[in-house]
Amino acid sequence: MARTKAFNPDEKLHQAMMLFWVKGYDGTSLQDLVTTLELNRFSIYNTYGDKKSLYFKALQRYKTVIFDPLLEPLKTEQDGMTRLTAYFNNLVEKLCMGPGNAGCFLQNAAQETTLEDPDIQSFSVRVFKELAKALHQTLEDAQSGGQLKRHRDINACTEFLVMQVQAMIMLRKMVGKTRLRKNVDFLLEELQHW
Repeated sequence: MARTKAFNPDEKLHQAMMLFWVKGYDGTSLQDLVTTLELNRFSIYNTYGDKKSLYFKALQRYKTVIFDPLLEPLKTEQDGMTRLTAYFNNLVEKLCMGPGNAGCFLQNAAQETTLEDPDIQSFSVRVFKELAKALHQTLEDAQSGGQLKRHRDINACTEFLVMQVQAMIMLRKMVGKTRLRKNVDFLLEELQHW
């Protein structure tokens, strides 16, 4: 009969997610994981697999607990511009608290030079496509609702906004909360003239 685990695997996975998010794949040693998770190597391997498998599981958890909730304002029944405004305000709020200085775990994973794993790369691409799809639908709704003052190329607008989101996340590491908020306010004001 298998023994029950003396720890909560989801809780430990969350701790691993936070560690990888802040330190990256290369910056996190197996000993860091042992120390942070307060588990021995056997328990880590037995529960999550090797370091790369644990990293991928942590990345998937990040999508579920951090990334997906950020998209929620884009999926409401409100009009397109209200949803866009809510999304960007929510994004800047989340970037200004907790581990926001660490940037986006998915973005960080895509930039790790020694971690060339096709599953991780394709996962990151799929997640960013989800963001683009949600923004695209929101812009289409704004256009069909007459909220865009002139006809726009929705594909180009979507690409522009995805790039703005990525830039904000990246710059959060370098600029303070006040400058980030000012930039979001500027973007939101510009969106009112689209």
